[in-house]
Amino acid sequence: MQKVLSDTIRGKIKEEIRRSPYIGLLTDETVNITVDKKLIVYLRIMTSGGPKSIFHSNVTIHSGNVETVMNALIDTLVASDIEIDKVMGFGSDGASVMTGRLNGVALAASDATKRDKGVVNISEYRKDVNTIYNFYHFSAARMNRLRELNDALDNNDFRSLKEPCSVRWLSLSRAVTAINNSWAVLAVELEEESRPEKNNAVAKGLLLRVSSFKFVVTTKLLKDVLVLMNRLNLLFQRDTIDLSTIAPMVLSTIQSLQQLLETPYSSVHEAQFMDTFDRQTRTYHGVQLKHAAEVNIDAFVNGTRREFVEALIYNLQRRFEGDQITVLTSLDVLLNPRKLPQDRNELANFGIPEMEALCGHFGRDMGDDGEIHRAIINFEEL
Repeated sequence: MQKVLSDTIRGKIKEEIRRSPYIGLLTDETVNITVDKKLIVYLRIMTSGGPKSIFHSNVTIHSGNVETVMNALIDTLVASDIEIDKVMGFGSDGASVMTGRLNGVALAASDATKRDKGVVNISEYRKDVNTIYNFYHFSAARMNRLRELNDALDNNDFRSLKEPCSVRWLSLSRAVTAINNSWAVLAVELEEESRPEKNNAVAKGLLLRVSSFKFVVTTKLLKDVLVLMNRLNLLFQRDTIDLSTIAPMVLSTIQSLQQLLETPYSSVHEAQFMDTFDRQTRTYHGVQLKHAAEVNIDAFVNGTRREFVEALIYNLQRRFEGDQITVLTSLDVLLNPRKLPQDRNELANFGIPEMEALCGHFGRDMGDDGEIHRAIINFEEL
């Protein structure tokens, strides 16, 4: 009896996990009453009712090092037929073995999912921009010198440095714009801060980053990409939204990103950079860029740049798949008063294809017994 109950509960949980498009891992080390080392694993999944945390397993491990913990996590996921590619988040208590910057479990899990190989350089860029912001934001003297130098160089495009937020596109866009417009002033000021008499180690490290070819071209790339992403982002932040505009805007954004992908340095800021960058002296605005050899330029175009844009396209296409676009357009037809036919004779047949599409999409659900039931068989049942 106990096994039957257990199998029934496990079957229902497995079905919920299978239906979830994304999965988050929540894990921590513990010991049982016999002081055996254990790894407790919870999963964060998406259900029709919203996010849900479920207990998954309590695995015995022989040591608490990164390799052992990572192998235990992968083994328990594989044993449960859980796709590794669906894992999009990782949570722990913050212990170094879990979140270590160089070799923590979180980093190993990120590598295992293969999701961030092209985005990791953009993530590093964001961290660099955040470090630059903190370096000047918490020092009034440095910020004043930056403004004075800007006035001396007569840079009318200067923007105050902004702090990027990892979860808001608009915040990142403002931070990138500030870096782009203030880059020359920033490079000169950091060089001044790095002089031997000041011996500022942080400034030296930031100067190496800021004056690298990869940092500059990443700034230009993000300036062009974020214009497209922010336009789409702002569409969903309106108080009222016209559903008919979503599909065209998504498709337009994807097409623009694909054009960026196919024609490197053809967009506004990238093209501007290539026109200004001196390949002979490898200088940009009078500053010699580090690692600006042709091999590095080609590596960026075919590596970081391509992988980042491809990741954006992939995620947009996955988020707005054909069936989801159909749902949005169907809702627009049914809920938008402007779509109602003017002729009363047409009202009898109005919206039937759209209702059938919605019934087909939302008409399946899982009952308490774990079985898939049809909530609505077809439109005629309404």
